[in-house]
Amino acid sequence: MTMFRPRSLPGRLAFALLALLAGCSTAQQPPVISSWDSAALGGSVMLLRILPAEGGPAAWAQAWRFDGPTAPDEFPLLADGGGWRSAASVPGRRFLRLRASPDATPQDFTFTVPDGQATLDLGTFRQVCNSTAECRLVREARPASDAEAALPPQHRERLPVVVTPMQSYPPRLADSGLALPTAPAIRVDSRSWVAAVDWTAIVTDLEAMPSPPAGPFTSAGDDVLLAIMLLPIIVPLLVIVAIAKSESERRAGVEAAEARSRDLALQARVEAARAAWSPCEATIAAALAPDSVAQHLQSAFARPRAGRQAAASPWDATVSRVVLRHCGEGPGSFGVEVATDWTGRAPGSDSPAYRASFVRPVEGATPDRRLRWSTPAPWEMQVAPSGACRPLAEWCAAGGRALLDEVAAAVTGARDAIAATR
Repeated sequence: MTMFRPRSLPGRLAFALLALLAGCSTAQQPPVISSWDSAALGGSVMLLRILPAEGGPAAWAQAWRFDGPTAPDEFPLLADGGGWRSAASVPGRRFLRLRASPDATPQDFTFTVPDGQATLDLGTFRQVCNSTAECRLVREARPASDAEAALPPQHRERLPVVVTPMQSYPPRLADSGLALPTAPAIRVDSRSWVAAVDWTAIVTDLEAMPSPPAGPFTSAGDDVLLAIMLLPIIVPLLVIVAIAKSESERRAGVEAAEARSRDLALQARVEAARAAWSPCEATIAAALAPDSVAQHLQSAFARPRAGRQAAASPWDATVSRVVLRHCGEGPGSFGVEVATDWTGRAPGSDSPAYRASFVRPVEGATPDRRLRWSTPAPWEMQVAPSGACRPLAEWCAAGGRALLDEVAAAVTGARDAIAATR
């Protein structure tokens, strides 16, 4: 068969164009993002791709800073982005939560945002759903050129792509190559410790006060003639409005005075409760002081000595939060919430092979306005059983020994949870 070969220059150009288009139809190129999060262009951006299943539900992605606010960073779907999502970023360690659907089991990861400006390629995930509409996200190995091709051309040089490794969370001891954390090195970080009783929250009546009624308001028209015709009606109304305004101001003054009286009464009740329980509160404060906690834990988790010097432990257990939480329905019951951060390093390595956070919450704890996280943070794995909820007087007995035992139980529970993943 003789192949057709156009002889004229226009014919050859047209033939070449047809061949190019045919080649593009067989090799799909990554779509170029035509819209970009303008708020993120002042720093780095996190770039994530979720390829949806045909007819699949909406996937979901959020990220938190470990040391940041409780509100997460959202990953909105970029228009014409072929599944690409982005969010602004600042340096620090982050926790990423993905869901293949709103009610799917979360898939969690951790990663670190480095200093500088860059596009952090967090990878590509494909949504896979079965016949019962249960979906999950499967990570796909894609080259960094996919993310580079997806960037708007004007931003490729300004925000170079950096492939950012992510670790599945929670980690597994079996994947770390480390021994069991039988005797960790104990550390304390007391920046988030609250060992004092929140007396104000206890004695305050939590029932919402009714809002004061809104004051009267009037409006004026521009039609002078109509105003003159309505003058006999308007004058009495103005008198009524003036009286209502005076009454509203009088009520506002009375309510302000009542509010001041309630505040003074509340302060008096707080001081009375504090005075009555001051010896007990002093015992609690002494027992849960950082030095007291560290000494108790170091004794409870002492490492066996090899000769004169104890061998260094590859594990660090940092007590990062100790909070006396109000719990139960009555005003006089409390428990001890304890959070710990665990880090395991292989000998001679500076980067951790294992890193996770645990919390032992208090059973029936009430919301606490003093805390950044009144409920466990998304990355804090809960240790069972929950901390005991007891009358305040029981915690003061025996010099607060029961408080220290609760802290030790939280560390033991976290250690056992790690060991269960070997």
